[in-house]
Amino acid sequence: MNKIVREYPVDKLPSDLQEGLPQHGWVEIEFRPKADRKARIMLAPLAGSVPNLHGSDEDVVRHIRELREDH
Repeated sequence: MNKIVREYPVDKLPSDLQEGLPQHGWVEIEFRPKADRKARIMLAPLAGSVPNLHGSDEDVVRHIRELREDH
């Protein structure tokens, strides 16, 4: 079930939600529950758990450096 809050003041929103909105404006908010949300998987435990598909570590670092030099 969705819940809609009409005419909610921007000033009362958390600061991260106020970005890009008029400072003293009004918004309409819709809440939609997410029942199928999966737990986040941390990447650190996965490091080194699969074969390196991109060449040696040196090849990967060289490629990244080349990409940085283009900018």
